[in-house]
Amino acid sequence: MSMNIPFTIAKILKRIPLVAPLARKFNTNRHEAIGNRISALCSKVENEQTDVPQPLALNDGPIWVLWWQGEERAPQVVKACIASIRKHAGDRSTIVITQDNVRKYAQLPDYIYTKLDAGSITLTHFSDILRFNLLRYHGGLWMDATLFVTKPLNTARYFGAFFTCSGYPDPSYFFVTKGQWTGFFIGGSRNEPLFAFMDDFFRLYWQENDKLIDYFLIDYVLDYARTHRIGSLADWVDREKGKDNPELFGLASRIAQPYDPMVWKELSQNTGVYKLSWKKPSHYPEHSFGDILLSPYVR
Repeated sequence: MSMNIPFTIAKILKRIPLVAPLARKFNTNRHEAIGNRISALCSKVENEQTDVPQPLALNDGPIWVLWWQGEERAPQVVKACIASIRKHAGDRSTIVITQDNVRKYAQLPDYIYTKLDAGSITLTHFSDILRFNLLRYHGGLWMDATLFVTKPLNTARYFGAFFTCSGYPDPSYFFVTKGQWTGFFIGGSRNEPLFAFMDDFFRLYWQENDKLIDYFLIDYVLDYARTHRIGSLADWVDREKGKDNPELFGLASRIAQPYDPMVWKELSQNTGVYKLSWKKPSHYPEHSFGDILLSPYVR
């Protein structure tokens, strides 16, 4: 069966709250099937990783953001998000990776770029490859270009030996993560074994394949790393789950609604980073959450 069919069914079930138990059972089988398909390759990468350096306690890397076409050509929401990251980065540098500077920072084999140019690798999945390569060799913090920031990022929490945002709900088990980590908001020190494992996996996967097995391949590989306790992910999930940004997705659903200071006070009480979308809505109505919170960053 095509992997697109189970994924499509899962998306339909996700939209029907009353069938959550059925959705969880279906998704459990879906995740297991994909995990089985990549387990041999994951195991091969794991077995070939010998004498992996221990992660550094110091994480002095930058904040990494990707917008391929260049920041000046980004949608307004992306410009606002990047500006908010810079504002709250403190003395940390924020590096926006583009098609013009990617080779300056990344250490990727030529066949990755060849397959990107040919369309075998999409920009979305190139970003999955890129983030772990950058973190492996430089450390720092990877943040998607649609993360809107309202509180300081240059804290020990975000720039410790390892970090990922975790603890959001997923009642239908649509994502294999179970809300335990976010690949779009992750970081740590150079030499973190998880980053080396992920980087080596993507190198080998794309050396042997011309098609993506699943849109969320990144999370299935991270799940293998968690269950096999490669690097710091498993310990982080066990110890730190739910401590960061509980309203990570709370602003996106309200972004076009009329701004309410009491609602914002509740949303921002324990959260300083919010995941938004650059695709929708196409604009923010006047006096909406989006207008009040994001517009000042692009005026």
